[in-house]
Amino acid sequence: MSRHLIGSHDKASIDREEFFTERGLFDFWSLAMSYIKTKFPPHIDIRNIDDAFNILKTFVSECGNAICMDFCDLNNADHINGIEVDNSTMKLIWYSADEAYKKTEGEILPESIIEMGKQIYGENMELQYAFTFNFLILTPSYILLYAKRRDVPAEIDNASEMIKIDKVIKDSKIYDHIWGAYSHEPILQFHTRYFCDEKLVAVLYPKGSRNSFHADDFFNMTV
Repeated sequence: MSRHLIGSHDKASIDREEFFTERGLFDFWSLAMSYIKTKFPPHIDIRNIDDAFNILKTFVSECGNAICMDFCDLNNADHINGIEVDNSTMKLIWYSADEAYKKTEGEILPESIIEMGKQIYGENMELQYAFTFNFLILTPSYILLYAKRRDVPAEIDNASEMIKIDKVIKDSKIYDHIWGAYSHEPILQFHTRYFCDEKLVAVLYPKGSRNSFHADDFFNMTV
């Protein structure tokens, strides 16, 4: 398993009060072009999950707090906090009170930010979106993440674990998995939402380009 969470020493954790969206847009474009280089049309396809992890890890560190994430179930987040891969499964982490705000290289994020997250999401919660990785398309303006088909497990509901099949989304197979790492001190709770269909599941793009296109439109595309 490979895992990366934004740290207080990373560029993306710095609160740049002036021109935040503009700088985030430039950071995204600069980083994307460092991978695309002179390819035309300006995009690259990544089929290897480890290569995709390394690319997304860099985006998390460099401009994660300026990246929006939209998902095929119409959920969204206004930042990406981390990335994890395990065999063929990829997880996009958008909240982790346990790890993301740990003291790193003598620095720590403001206590008010930590407390706000704990009050909204829980002191030891980690929230993730996950899928079986198929391929990634990187352009100067956005990242598209595609999934392979994934089995939907049986529902579970007991004191230590819950798997709930989403019956609201009619055209997608989705399930939520909630469990705790009970050997961890304090107990760490995980809430992962899994996408199970072979399709585009996530669009990542800088906040500065929100008025240039609608991320929902991508989910009607075919590749």
